[in-house]
Amino acid sequence: MTWSVTFRRRCLLGTKLHTTKCSDHDLIEAFRASLFGGSRLNFLRNIRLAGVNSHADYTTKVAQGDRRRITIDLALVWLIPIAQALINETWLYTPLGYLDPWYYLGFGLNYTDPTFENQNYKIARLPWLLLQFIVRSLVDAVVASWILQIGTLTLASTSLYLLFARTLGRSAAFFGAAFFAAYTFGHASGGADYHNALGGLYSL
Repeated sequence: MTWSVTFRRRCLLGTKLHTTKCSDHDLIEAFRASLFGGSRLNFLRNIRLAGVNSHADYTTKVAQGDRRRITIDLALVWLIPIAQALINETWLYTPLGYLDPWYYLGFGLNYTDPTFENQNYKIARLPWLLLQFIVRSLVDAVVASWILQIGTLTLASTSLYLLFARTLGRSAAFFGAAFFAAYTFGHASGGADYHNALGGLYSL
């Protein structure tokens, strides 16, 4: 136990000093090499050599494989909002009955008019208003709704995936992000044009 703690402390110290990076694979290789040397100094030197040589190749292969798997995961997550929109596009548009989300649509269409609802407190929510204005100024209303809703849901799902991947692992990241991408009611709980649509992305 003492030897293991000592080796790991030295590996961590080397990592902080940017001189080496040690993993369990490095420790095993160093131990095998030290059996022929028989000295503690030789063992520690072999750890450093393993960290410099074998670790680089080992981590490169792992990183390349992880990138491919992450790319596949994210591609599948991105397809979920698109598939839902193709099957049923009603979630892309603000329903009748709620007034608040329609204010944001109005600001998006009339943002250059300084007299439009200039006393309403919602005009201070610039991140969502400016995004609405930019997108709706470039394309027609239907295409703008597709871009805004699918785009924000996709980016929020991507952020959630990356967060879970770093804290809970790849499997949890995929299922968590896929569930979020499929749950359109959580994406825009106040209506498609309500500022909650952007809330998930900014929260993550």
